[in-house]
Amino acid sequence: MSRLFVGNFSFEQALDSGHSPSQSIAQFEAELACVWLAIAEEGDEILCRLPFPEAELDRLGTLGIPKAAFRSPDDIKSSSATEVVPWGWTPAIRKLSDQLRIPLTAPDHDVVCRVNSREFGFEIAKQLNVSIPGESVVRSLPELMPAIQRIHQEFGGWVIKPNHGQAGRGQLRGDGPFLSEQQFASVLHLLSKQGVVHVEPLLERIAELGAQWEIHPDGRVEWRGLTRLLTDSKGRYLGTAMNALEIEEAASENLMITQRQALEHISSLGYFGPVGIDVMLYRQREETLVRPLQDINCRWTMGRIGWEWNQRFGHIAGKELSGSWLHSYEPPAPSAVALSPLELDGTPVRCRTWWIA
Repeated sequence: MSRLFVGNFSFEQALDSGHSPSQSIAQFEAELACVWLAIAEEGDEILCRLPFPEAELDRLGTLGIPKAAFRSPDDIKSSSATEVVPWGWTPAIRKLSDQLRIPLTAPDHDVVCRVNSREFGFEIAKQLNVSIPGESVVRSLPELMPAIQRIHQEFGGWVIKPNHGQAGRGQLRGDGPFLSEQQFASVLHLLSKQGVVHVEPLLERIAELGAQWEIHPDGRVEWRGLTRLLTDSKGRYLGTAMNALEIEEAASENLMITQRQALEHISSLGYFGPVGIDVMLYRQREETLVRPLQDINCRWTMGRIGWEWNQRFGHIAGKELSGSWLHSYEPPAPSAVALSPLELDGTPVRCRTWWIA
């Protein structure tokens, strides 16, 4: 039994009807295809639209990483895989599975769309009494403007997030009672495409964590681990650290209980597969608080891949490790080990990944 890994990293955008990936997105997905080496074993395959250097596979093999086969879209028909493993389930992935005559074992499309929406995350947080003051989902500009003004009066800054969107992409931020002309146009575009946006106060972030879970097809919920998200000032992903911050026992217990309840509800709707839940530690009126359900991602996540790299290197070393998996064009430290090539088909790889033990 072998697996075909497909890195459709623009998964959320592909949930919108009529989505067509740009050339830059296609290049980005090719550059990140090698992240599946954190999980792939001998005999597995990885779809990559650009040729992957054989010398790089040999170099990574010296690190103890199994040699998976990289396949291009041109030779994908000769795949011998018996299972498709995508970043997230989209109509295009289902079509690929059908074309390759690989049996489909996937959650229903409507369920995937629902549980990956911020509207759903807001509903679950509200049901579990862990939503933050001032946050809401709105379906029109007349609803949005009063929401922004209330947040501005009470908290100052605000954030508008797409209903479907990963990391910090597509977010709009401000600290006044009105939208700029450009923000106004962006919100109109989001509402026309997705029907709803999520609005919330801009929190004083202390740190962000990623809780890694797996929901099995039989509904069983399994805990994998807690990682630390490394992000920039706009919330965009930079990497994953395994040395997650210590949270006091009561808060940690509440976090686990809340997330497990959310996951059991997600499972009851018919979703199964990997789930990453973003957690924020933030400061409000001199008090440190935990937001246990900041974002729910029912797909593979970069945090999960970072966790898998830690498992991979720990298994090779025969001991428990604690390191960081980082995204950077240049080596982030002298001791950093490159996990992606310098070039793909003669083009420099801009989004390289590195491991620092």
